[in-house]
Amino acid sequence: MRTKASTLLLLLLLTAAARGRPAASDLYEIRIQKIKDGIYLAYRPEPLRPFVEGNVTIIVNEHDVVLVDAGGSPATARRVIVELKKLTPKPVSHIIYTHIHRDHRFGTQEYVKAFPGVEIVSHPAIRNIVAGSGQKFVADTIRRIESQRSEGAAEIRRLRDESGPATTKSSHTSGASTNRTSTPS
Repeated sequence: MRTKASTLLLLLLLTAAARGRPAASDLYEIRIQKIKDGIYLAYRPEPLRPFVEGNVTIIVNEHDVVLVDAGGSPATARRVIVELKKLTPKPVSHIIYTHIHRDHRFGTQEYVKAFPGVEIVSHPAIRNIVAGSGQKFVADTIRRIESQRSEGAAEIRRLRDESGPATTKSSHTSGASTNRTSTPS
């Protein structure tokens, strides 16, 4: 039975690969949609699938390219760069950040590598986080999340200790069932 299921899964993956499309497990699949002459949208078909990915708008000018946002990961940015180079040989001169969220800017380092001299256009608060204080921002975020995790675990323990063990009683009447959870008082 397992062999049949494994074979079927392998055939499905090979079929997807044969069509030139990434398999469903490809978190970084990117598609390019032409909006109008010189304007393209790089997007992930499943934008809300973890990890969330922001779109990248590609504006091809006479001598250069301007991007609106940089995508949410280096892997996504590398794929956008491959697709961008199929569209035009022109360099990316500017990336405009629409806002601070990571899914709009975490691909930046790949564009900087591929297009030396690219300039970032953003609100000063975003610039301060990305430049100089970026590492501090990431470290502070990690500390905050770890703190919240331990505080949450402590709160769950406190609530369990205060309420005592929960008991569940079920009753069935005329096809309907009810569950009632109570704690000893």
